[in-house]
Amino acid sequence: AVPMLWRVPGVAGAGRVCDALVENVDLAPTFMSLCGLPAMEGMDGVDISELLRGGTDPVHEVAVTEHRHSKALRWGKWRYVHYQPEDFGGDCGELYDLEADPHEARNLYGEQAYQEIVEQCEKLLCHWLISTRQYRTAFSVGAWNETNYV
Repeated sequence: AVPMLWRVPGVAGAGRVCDALVENVDLAPTFMSLCGLPAMEGMDGVDISELLRGGTDPVHEVAVTEHRHSKALRWGKWRYVHYQPEDFGGDCGELYDLEADPHEARNLYGEQAYQEIVEQCEKLLCHWLISTRQYRTAFSVGAWNETNYV
């Protein structure tokens, strides 16, 4: 998990901690809401301003991060990483119990005792891909040293 720090006078209480799962795509609709603007039609993400006001209702069941060769899913105490088989030559992935292993030092993906969790994470990731219409992985922008970043 990556901490997200907010300072919104009159909205977010000082020193409050919230463990809800949010995604970067939630920032734009939240900023619009905080400015009193309606969300744009078809905008991805959800308004998380209620969390800033102290709400505790979950916003997302899962949070997903996409990279060129992988997708990572955060679900409860689990972090699952799916790699594109064509990029890595077969069935490989990562699964971590973030409560027992917050530094992600022990990959549980290949352990038989955790195969039901792996399968559930795969189902949740497929559901996320379909529900958000993210049918393909993030596109390649080239090698880091060949890309012009602005």
